[in-house]
Amino acid sequence: MEDLRLIANPLLLASDSRSRTIVNESFKEKLHKLLSYEYSDIYLSDKTIDKIDDYIISEINELMINRIINDCIESCIDEVINKNKFDFCIPFE
Repeated sequence: MEDLRLIANPLLLASDSRSRTIVNESFKEKLHKLLSYEYSDIYLSDKTIDKIDDYIISEINELMINRIINDCIESCIDEVINKNKFDFCIPFE
């Protein structure tokens, strides 16, 4: 069974110390490392990292809000259609 867990999650193959540091790092710390690596030629201050983090959080919140709104609208439309059972096959006289 342990072999199947390793196949499903290769991170379990990593050493315990490495996997613990990956889990314990916050998103902001991981973001800072990623941006420092990708943009090594410019200095990114903590204030800039905070702005980028806030922007990402804001965008994700907007996506979540839009998804909830769309789900509610679709649910309302489906409910109206199911309750009214519109008949689009009206015979001509």
